[in-house]
Amino acid sequence: MTVVGISQQPEAEEQQHLLSRIGLLPLAGLLFAVAVVWRFVDVVVLHLGDSWLNIMPSKLFPLLIIVGAFWKYRRTEVVSVLGLSKGKFFKTQMILGVVLSGTWYLLLDVIPQVVYATFFDSAYQLGFQIADADLLFYSLIFFITNGFLEEILFRGVLQNSFRMKIGVVGGIVLSGVLFGVWHAIWPIINGIDSLFSVGQAVSMVVFSAVFGTLYGVYYEKFSSGRTLVALIVSHTFMDFVNEHLKFGPELLVPGPDYVYTNPSILGITILFFLIGYFAMILFFWKFKVEDVNEKWSGFVSHLKMRFGGDSI
Repeated sequence: MTVVGISQQPEAEEQQHLLSRIGLLPLAGLLFAVAVVWRFVDVVVLHLGDSWLNIMPSKLFPLLIIVGAFWKYRRTEVVSVLGLSKGKFFKTQMILGVVLSGTWYLLLDVIPQVVYATFFDSAYQLGFQIADADLLFYSLIFFITNGFLEEILFRGVLQNSFRMKIGVVGGIVLSGVLFGVWHAIWPIINGIDSLFSVGQAVSMVVFSAVFGTLYGVYYEKFSSGRTLVALIVSHTFMDFVNEHLKFGPELLVPGPDYVYTNPSILGITILFFLIGYFAMILFFWKFKVEDVNEKWSGFVSHLKMRFGGDSI
């Protein structure tokens, strides 16, 4: 009678799903391949970018597949790998996400054109314009979905899997490089010498890759790998604002890709990009979100005490 239950535990282990058993790195490779294939089919085969649907399926369905796979088969890693956690400083992370996106919009789009108009070409026209105002709601939904997908895939799944194999710096750099290559599809589809020159195509990939490393440092060091909230917020608003809020007469390729036909403006943009990039890298590497939250809380408390006392 004691023999009956002996094989139950091994059978339970054998029945464990493959996605539960494989290592994080092969799983990351599989999920990345799914996202790449879906992106290729949507853009190249079905040409959904030219339809009312746009390429929403290539964003939504890979996101659902990634989150669904982890929720069903690796639920304990939803927070540690996917970064889907409000975290202890949720409000602070939300604010930092908005500040980060706003800072980059100024550094990469507004300030370079102001500098160019002030010091190089006084006839250069400056001013804000809202492009495709009738698509604002759809674009917001689209870019929220895109922000979740790309941050979860590149900073969450890929960066965490690479870190386990090649270390922190290697994980940040490799996931950032893949993030840059991921954006190479637009020069390929839109065509060199039409919307893109070779230099503009390269600059797009490089910009995206370097941005990926910056966001990787934020997630790994500044946020201690706890949550992707700030990066999802920043990614979403950067895409959305750059898609619709145009500054100056410069014709930009739709989306978050900074491509300029004016080489002088491109050079100024790169200068401000490098200044902002290295300043942020140093800050995110040296400090933690707890430090910012503590300083901000202390500043707010000081203001309350000061003005509260004066009013009394």
